This record gives sequence, C-alpha cells and structure tokens, in this order.
Amino acid sequence: MATSNCIKCGPCGADKTISAAVIWCYNCNEGLCSKCSVQHKRLKLTHGHKTFDVKTYTKLPQINTECHEHSRQFDLYCQIHLTPCCDECVSIQHSKCSEIKCLATVIDKTKTAIITNLLEKDIASILSTFDEVINTKTENIKHGDEKQQKIQEDIKEITKGLQSNHLDRLKVELQNDLDSVWDDEKLKTKAFINEIEEKKTDLNEILHSLLALSKHSSKTQQFLGVHQIEQQMNQYKRYIDELWQDGRMKDVCIDVEENSNFLKVVTALESLESLGHVFVVRKEASRDNDNIFREVQVECRDSPFFRNISLELETKKDILHINDTLQVVTAMICLTDNRVILIAGKEKYFYLGLTAFSRKILKY
Repeated sequence: MATSNCIKCGPCGADKTISAAVIWCYNCNEGLCSKCSVQHKRLKLTHGHKTFDVKTYTKLPQINTECHEHSRQFDLYCQIHLTPCCDECVSIQHSKCSEIKCLATVIDKTKTAIITNLLEKDIASILSTFDEVINTKTENIKHGDEKQQKIQEDIKEITKGLQSNHLDRLKVELQNDLDSVWDDEKLKTKAFINEIEEKKTDLNEILHSLLALSKHSSKTQQFLGVHQIEQQMNQYKRYIDELWQDGRMKDVCIDVEENSNFLKVVTALESLESLGHVFVVRKEASRDNDNIFREVQVECRDSPFFRNISLELETKKDILHINDTLQVVTAMICLTDNRVILIAGKEKYFYLGLTAFSRKILKY
C-alpha cells in the first residue's frame, strides 16, 4: 500500500517540480495536484478519465504492472501459463509457448466482472470453512476439558477404597500423564485456531482489495489485480487441502486405555467374601525336665556350720496299718513346726508331731 505522503503529482514531477497529489487518475496511472487536476478535466483527451481521491488510492492493493525480474512493463500474456509477461520473459521463459497474446487485447476480451464475482464466492466459501474449523476446534477444547475431568473422576472412583503406596504412586503418574498429554494437545489446538484467525484476517483484506479494485482501478490494474488474487486463492485452496491431509482438521479427543491386569485385580477383590479365616495353631513344645528342675533349685551357699553334722535317732515310731493294710512310706516332708507329711502308697496322710507322734492319721 502507498501512503498519501509519498504520492506526488505526475505532471509536476515531469517539470521537476514537487507537488503533493490530491487525486489519482487510474487511466493515466498517476497522481495529480489540485492545479493539474483542473487542467486534466479541461483537456478533451483526459476529461473522461476516471479519477478518485488520493486517500482512496492509498487503500488500494499494490498492483504489479512491471515484471519483477526484468523491471519492464507487462505488455504480453501467455495463455498457456495464464500469466502476464514482458518482452524479456517471452524470449527467455516462454520461447516455446505458442499462445502469446497482446495484454491489452486479452484485457478487452476478458470479462473481469465475472471473474471478480467468482473470486468473491471462493473467498466467502473459504471464510466459511475457516469459521467452521474455529468453531469445531473451540468445541474440541471444551469437550476435551470435560473429558479430562471425567477421566480424573473415574481414576478416583476405580481406586476408591484401595490403599497402597504403590497404587497411589501409579494413580498420580496416570493423572500427571493425562494432564500433560491434554495440555500439549490443547496448546496445539489453540495455536491452530490462531493460525486460522490470521488466515481469515488476510483473506478479508484480499476481499476488501478485490472490491476496491472493481470500483477504483483501471482495466489493466483490475485485470492484473484479479490475476494476483487468483494466485493467492489457489494458495488458500492448497492450504485447506493440506489441512485435511495432515490431519489437523480432525476432531481431537483424549481417552485412557485401562490396564487389564488392574481390572482383573479389582474384579477379584470385589468378588472376595473374606480375606481369610482365623484358626489356632498348637505346636509341641520341647521339654527338658532336668533343666526345669535345675532351674527351680537354688544353690545353697557353702557354710562351715553344716559340715560334719552327725544325726542321732531321737524317737522311733511304728507305722500302723491303715485300713488293715501295711503302708509303705514313699516320701516324707519335715515341716518347721515339727509336723511331718508322710506319703504312703498312692494317698497322702498327715501326722501331727514328730516327737509326740499321734496315732490319729488325718487324710489330706
């Protein structure tokens, strides 16, 4: 786009005078100052030219009327390659092309208005496609966020009531993996939406330029401008085809493939009626009588008082028959109060006194 500050009056410039242009004549393809514009309207040759405000001209797209390779005006047209050419282009790049026509003749025969109308429809169709893509991807992000939340709830539900450090670690790892995968995919989707938004902005500018060309440009400028826009539209169509091929137009979704082993464990746990039953185990204990007796006996200290003791028989008593049966004393315990416990046979008998032995036998 040109700016109003750089648009100079063409006739004044030819006289080596610098004047700011106030109108633009697309027939002459140059700017005119206020003084030259008056003369321009008076001349019979130019009074029918189409002119408009120079500010409007600055909003028009820049149309290349010269070959960028050879810096020469386009004056020919190759109908095989559908492109304008200069003399140098024809001699070098289109020397074998048989359909080289005069550009002015092609412009006169071309119904630019029909092509412009078709381009407007193409632009509207592509803009509609872009809007659909943006809406779809925006819904994808919304549904993906909902799916992420649902999966997190499912993870909590399926592990509810199961307490294990290892299981807790696996649950955290799965949740982190879920967040990481979806966040990465969501960033890609948002970047793609921004890319489409930029394409929409550029395409709207192209549409604005197309409409401006049809109103404020000469036939040559309009023809060349429409040709350039056609090239741009072909690029947009290829861009959309590539989006379908690389898969970026597909809906985005996330899910979790459940571990079959974990599901088997959970199912098995749910089918359990109990974790087991309690019973008593009795084991044979090893017994060492000698050790037991040695442990309960107390070793007496050696004392000179108990050495060289001689025993004297103080009293002799006869053991009576008990129940007319002679009893054999198998054991005897002397008590500190001079009583004696006699064990005769299988029964226990108690005798009162050792020195004054009683004939009365008390059964214990």
